[in-house]
Amino acid sequence: MRSEKGFQNGTKRNQKEKIEIKIADSEKEIRGAFRLRYEVFIQECKLRPAENFQIPEEKNGHDEKAAHIIAVADGEVIAALRLIEVDAKTAFQGAFRYSDAFDFSQALGFSRLAIRKDYRSRYDIFPEMVIYAHRYAAERGFRFFCGIMRKKLMDLFRRKEWDFYFQSEPFRHDDHPTVAFILPISQDNLRKLKR
Repeated sequence: MRSEKGFQNGTKRNQKEKIEIKIADSEKEIRGAFRLRYEVFIQECKLRPAENFQIPEEKNGHDEKAAHIIAVADGEVIAALRLIEVDAKTAFQGAFRYSDAFDFSQALGFSRLAIRKDYRSRYDIFPEMVIYAHRYAAERGFRFFCGIMRKKLMDLFRRKEWDFYFQSEPFRHDDHPTVAFILPISQDNLRKLKR
């Protein structure tokens, strides 16, 4: 928590604070996304030991060819989402072994969604980031998102009644129930997210 700037979980200040969602287009913004991912995935969720990192940034080989969507408030990256523009089938470590018939060249990998803890009570951040990702992907001719996500986040999509091309049965990944998915990039799914 950043109490020195007045951020408290669920305060009126960060509930009303203007947030800009954009593609990270500077080294500072990209590194801000990596630092946020480190804070969320390494420090908070403990997905890997912190001592494995020489600097407090969570990144891997997919990041160089990825688009990083960020949400910025008061000059700080407070949310990040990575879109992988590489072979999504191999990027998700065998989660899609189920089908060799699907053309993954039409899919954009959807991964590394992180929202800073003191902003998670703002329910507009996640949908707005997905809407931005949807537009980004559609403008580039992609027809699907694919990836893996925690089951409880998948449950949010199911409550929105999104039409999935594929959802796996839950499996354990980083010690959490996880689901692999292929999601059509469609105006119908976008409308369902906005309601």
